[in-house]
Amino acid sequence: MLWIPIDKEARRRIGEGFRRVGSSMKRNRFIALLLLLLFVLQLLCACNNDTLKATDKSEPSAAETTLWLHQQITPMIYPSLEKLLADTDIVIIGTVKDTLPAVRLTQSDNDLWKSAVWDEFNVTPSLIQVDEVLRSDAGDITAGNTIRIDQMGGFADHVKETIDWIKYPEASSSYLMFITFNESTNTDEYMTYEFSSIVDGFMQITDGKVYPPKASQIFASGISVEDVRLAMVPEVIVIPETMPDDFAVYFAFWINPDQKNFMDTYTGGTQKDLVLNGTQHGEFACERQDLEAIYAKMQDLSIFDLSGHIISDSVQVTPNEIFLIRYQINGHEYQVSGDGTTGMLDSVESQHLHSFMEYMKNYMINSTDYKALPAAEGGYD
Repeated sequence: MLWIPIDKEARRRIGEGFRRVGSSMKRNRFIALLLLLLFVLQLLCACNNDTLKATDKSEPSAAETTLWLHQQITPMIYPSLEKLLADTDIVIIGTVKDTLPAVRLTQSDNDLWKSAVWDEFNVTPSLIQVDEVLRSDAGDITAGNTIRIDQMGGFADHVKETIDWIKYPEASSSYLMFITFNESTNTDEYMTYEFSSIVDGFMQITDGKVYPPKASQIFASGISVEDVRLAMVPEVIVIPETMPDDFAVYFAFWINPDQKNFMDTYTGGTQKDLVLNGTQHGEFACERQDLEAIYAKMQDLSIFDLSGHIISDSVQVTPNEIFLIRYQINGHEYQVSGDGTTGMLDSVESQHLHSFMEYMKNYMINSTDYKALPAAEGGYD
């Protein structure tokens, strides 16, 4: 229905029209009819206005008022446990009691973020029950405590912030957690506790085994919690001058992780990557004099002093060949690894590791057992 407002001029014209139609009527009847018409028009307009109000969607939905913000970042992926621990204050095994609603903060709300590049930002807190403290260099945390760990992002005040790589721990799940402690005069300040790394900050624990994110290079997937405890306090390796009888070595290198080249003196096996034709497995016989030569080479290059994944943080190569060295001495097992960037580093340790990798690779591919395997078909680029 169309509502046309009636002003004084319109009312005058309507009155004149009535006078033309009924010139014999008395003036007061004209006035009565005019007032009746105006009253009816006002009722109709009021009804029309109420109908509009009833159907008007003037209040937008939550989706219409939400501001969606996404930040793309390139996280630091730590190449070794040693480097991750250097940026970590506390390591715990904890269970998530609850994930709290996100809050929106400004720089003025938070003393720890005065230098933040954003004037406003969202924080998603999680309440963590501390089950076991594996390492504590700062803060006052003991088993049985509950702490709040804060992460950037989340939904608060009609603002949804998402950040590449950031995931939030799930309630009732247990995790190995690497935490940074930011000291503040206000012990309840947001970001007092945060994960040391976006990628390596927390790793899920299931049935006594730790499962890091796929991008993590700290631990092998499925490592036992007991082995993680041992890694937190590394043993001092006492290396005998002469090779112990239980010395064994596993050496592998690969581009495709599903098709590794390896030699294994633990089991006496070897495998070759045939590229397009999969892999071929065979026996590998390593004489004691060969093992003694490997042992002596490791001593000369101080390989026994190395651990972790020693690679460049800034250089990338394609295709990238990764290598792993695992060995046993007096019942204890150790490992060190690297990739195509290891030899590009300036440190003596990385140069020694690269040299030993080349030594093992040449020994392996020139062995009689490895040469007996079929030739590879194709290559990687």
